[in-house]
Amino acid sequence: MWSSYLAYALSFLLIGQVWVNHHVMFDRARHVDRQVLFLNTLLLMVIAFLPFSTSLLAGALRAEAGLGTAVVFYGTTLWTAAALFNVIWAHLRRGGLLDPDLGPLAVRSIGRRFALALGWIGSGIIVGAFVPIAGVVIIAAFLPAYYLPIRGEYGAGDGATG
Repeated sequence: MWSSYLAYALSFLLIGQVWVNHHVMFDRARHVDRQVLFLNTLLLMVIAFLPFSTSLLAGALRAEAGLGTAVVFYGTTLWTAAALFNVIWAHLRRGGLLDPDLGPLAVRSIGRRFALALGWIGSGIIVGAFVPIAGVVIIAAFLPAYYLPIRGEYGAGDGATG
């Protein structure tokens, strides 16, 4: 039963993290276009898929079989969400859809934070294919770093230190 609780807790915290970073991104948008709405719908689809990959991970932890595959599948779901965050942010930035008061430091800092997720989760996927528990630990270690504020996310002088 512990495996179900572990997988649930990990996914709950990751969904919370997505929610926080979704607000970070869209609070900085001046407006959105149809493409952003479409991309955001794809992001929602991936997040709505997370309970399935969580169930797969919990089942593999419980059965102690197929864990490498489950970690890769779970991590790939998260990586896909991270990729969509990066695509949406790039579109907002390139399309001139961001708040004009948002300075270049904030734009770069937020973009770097979103890009870091790809490498971090990607490393968890690769390691998890060979050492599944280590892959889960790498993915879980991603949580505390992403709950920290992003330096400059509110513009100059906001006091954020992440």
